[in-house]
Amino acid sequence: MIGFSGFSKENADTKRAELRECFADAMKIAKENSVDLVLIAGDVFDTPYCTANTKKFVFDAIEK
Repeated sequence: MIGFSGFSKENADTKRAELRECFADAMKIAKENSVDLVLIAGDVFDTPYCTANTKKFVFDAIEK
């Protein structure tokens, strides 16, 4: 979801997993509370590109 160029690979992987878990939790809470609209008022990623894996994760989390 996010670029972590200043982190070691291990720390970047940990941080990425934490952010993905938070995003998935937010989508789950929205569903449980019958939320009609979710506004993402910031960057989902901070690099000029987005990996296929990140796109799949985001779309799957929203779809659920």
